[in-house]
Amino acid sequence: MGRVGASRLNLNPAEVGVLVSDWWDEVNESIQWQDGIFYSLCGAYALVASVALVSFSPSLYLYCCLLIFL
Repeated sequence: MGRVGASRLNLNPAEVGVLVSDWWDEVNESIQWQDGIFYSLCGAYALVASVALVSFSPSLYLYCCLLIFL
């Protein structure tokens, strides 16, 4: 069964290539796009690093306590 209301783009491969290259040229020439992508990647990396630090902290705390008391 197909979806009701879903439309397909009837593009041939050459038209898809033109659309993709136009998009890439726009992003490549735009400082705002590049800055947005850069800051998004920085935010994602900071989020992953924060989660890793928080999940690592309890074991680090226990290790430091063992070193102090031994």
